[in-house]
Amino acid sequence: MKRLLKMFSLILALSVLALALVSCGSADTTASRGTELPTPPQHYTELPFTDEVGEIRILGTPISEYRVVIPSDADLYTRCAAQNVVDYLKYNADITLRTVTDATKAVEHELIIGATDREGSRIAAATELGEDEFILMRSGGSVVIYGESYMVGGGAGKLLSVCAGPAWRGLDVDITELPSTPTPERFEFTEAKNAVYLIADGFGENHVNAALAAGLSHFSGLDLPFRGESVTSSLSVIEQKATATDSAAGGTALATGYKTYNGYIGVNGEGIPIPSLRELAHESGARTSLLTTDAVDATTISSFLVHIADRDLKEQIRELQSQVIENGEVTLVTASVGNRMLTEAPRHLYTVSAHGSRFFSMIEEGAIDSVSHDNDMAGLLSTVTRFHELIGYCVEFVLLHPDTALVITADHETGGIRYVSAADRYIFTSQSHSNVNVPVYAMGWGCEYFDGATVDNTDVAKFIAKIYGEENFGRINE
Repeated sequence: MKRLLKMFSLILALSVLALALVSCGSADTTASRGTELPTPPQHYTELPFTDEVGEIRILGTPISEYRVVIPSDADLYTRCAAQNVVDYLKYNADITLRTVTDATKAVEHELIIGATDREGSRIAAATELGEDEFILMRSGGSVVIYGESYMVGGGAGKLLSVCAGPAWRGLDVDITELPSTPTPERFEFTEAKNAVYLIADGFGENHVNAALAAGLSHFSGLDLPFRGESVTSSLSVIEQKATATDSAAGGTALATGYKTYNGYIGVNGEGIPIPSLRELAHESGARTSLLTTDAVDATTISSFLVHIADRDLKEQIRELQSQVIENGEVTLVTASVGNRMLTEAPRHLYTVSAHGSRFFSMIEEGAIDSVSHDNDMAGLLSTVTRFHELIGYCVEFVLLHPDTALVITADHETGGIRYVSAADRYIFTSQSHSNVNVPVYAMGWGCEYFDGATVDNTDVAKFIAKIYGEENFGRINE
């Protein structure tokens, strides 16, 4: 009788873990290096992430033997979804997958992403999907990942963050229970514990319209589920000492939740240092990164790194930044990347998020401001296009990290762009900043806060601060 009870207890413990994987497959109850684990918890997600990744198999075949397939004419989201799958496995499991187009001959084991000419893709594409739905299914020995617009990456998110979830906790996993017919599933975000913060210097809704008129096919920010706008006025504007905010005061508001005077970086109107989101996230135990196309001592990135009441003290700013970096208070800082943005963004995002780490990443497209100061319409098209591509990559990154909020905005508008009907074109009307509201685009848990709303730029910082457990961030309204 005792022997039967012992066997029953062992079966029950194994069944608990199996239930967690019923929609995706099964997992061994030993760590990837053969070390025995204690009795599994109620759900595998209660196990901590480990650096020792378990073996990942799909339909019995190691995932390393798969290749990624996309359409020859893949759109931005499909390309970015595929790249995120490759980057996710590279940075988390040291697995390198090759990406090919559907012009290549099919092989037995493929991760097929988007509307390819493969049979499984054609079947999936013929299925009616809702706005937040995706398809993840098997087709022979291959896996089909399909969705419309940015939701093309929804199935990739389920495959790697849910179905392969036990592997990131040291368990071997074989993903077997995938449907063989297209079954629409609704993508669900989980409570945000991370944030990706995109800031476009000098960017306004008019820049989007001008770029679309100049040849950009569409702008990815407009696809996000939540859209609002932000008031940018600094203390200098409020007190009628200036007509528009500058990047120092605008960046400080977005970084700290405080209004300040033009020229001030990381300090309030009295010149007193105030904490930034980067500092808040770091203190909460998150990894942090800052990436910009601008110089390292430029104002926006500096607003997240230093505290100084004069933006022109460049040498002192660099010294203060060096202290922060040398003290290990930020994980990664990269500046002046220019057209290398889409090369550097994956390194930043996946370095700080690897192995389940909490993270905060601010990425700035700084050149929109400079080309607008120069009234350079060709430069505007180029820089807005680069920002559009960055957004596409970050959207697909978030679908693989559903506990992450993506918030996109600007510090101010530059150039006063407007449409002139007589000339039937957009023109610059100024070489300076304007005081018009700027866009806010967002997706993720809680981001409906921005939908249809006009918020202050300080409110954007306060929203992100709550992700890191701070309810009283920035200046508290009277």
